[in-house]
Amino acid sequence: MARRDRFKPDYSHLYDLLAPDALDRAIRSRTYGHNRRDYPAEVNSSLLRIFAGRERLTVEDLLAAAAALQGPRGWSQVFAADYVGNLFGWGRELGLVEEASEGKRAWRLLDPLPVYEIMGGRCVRVRVRGLPDGEQAAMNRKVIALRRRRATLARKKAEETRRKVGGLLDRLSVADWRAVVPAGWLVYLGEHPGGLQVREARDYILAAHDEWEPAIVKRWVAEVEATVTAAERDAVTRRAEAAAAAAAARLAEDAAAFEGL
Repeated sequence: MARRDRFKPDYSHLYDLLAPDALDRAIRSRTYGHNRRDYPAEVNSSLLRIFAGRERLTVEDLLAAAAALQGPRGWSQVFAADYVGNLFGWGRELGLVEEASEGKRAWRLLDPLPVYEIMGGRCVRVRVRGLPDGEQAAMNRKVIALRRRRATLARKKAEETRRKVGGLLDRLSVADWRAVVPAGWLVYLGEHPGGLQVREARDYILAAHDEWEPAIVKRWVAEVEATVTAAERDAVTRRAEAAAAAAAARLAEDAAAFEGL
């Protein structure tokens, strides 16, 4: 059976745009997501992460959120701004956010709890204004059970990642006991462990990924693996060079001894 091609978004609209322009255009036009039935749930969860308990966000806040998304994902500034703008455009369309009508341009989050969830493989609206109390209570019980299952799976996955990264750090300590936290890791970890040796920052490093999205965790583990592989390769080279230097020194000593006979 021929495999159907998945829908691939077109990003040609980003050519020659600056980040603020990309943000504004995406808010107005909702540049992608129309063909994804699960997108309301993704938009909802992403908006809740961006607001992070705040009630109101300005254009500057949205651009700062875009900048924070860039590094771990390897996105360009314009693409990140387009992504955030698209979220807010859909958020307005879905009734999750509204643009403030007074003062500086800003957006307000209308509900601090998830309105859309993926349940049984489908995107479901789990909070509906005017829904009878009994029906809303039944839906709330389903959502609570779903979140418990997700939390359990997330804990298991986080522990699995912790074991894997811990093993990689052990290998790095063997290859280079004095290794300093690389600049490439700070894209994921932030500036706090900058300048520290990896063994000094070990606990911080092992706990850092607990709240990350799966895609970022995958990139993070790949980054650590690449660092460790390079360090082990360098360690082999150093040992070979040291052995060659020691052999050369022994030959020189033997040559000097023969000359003294």
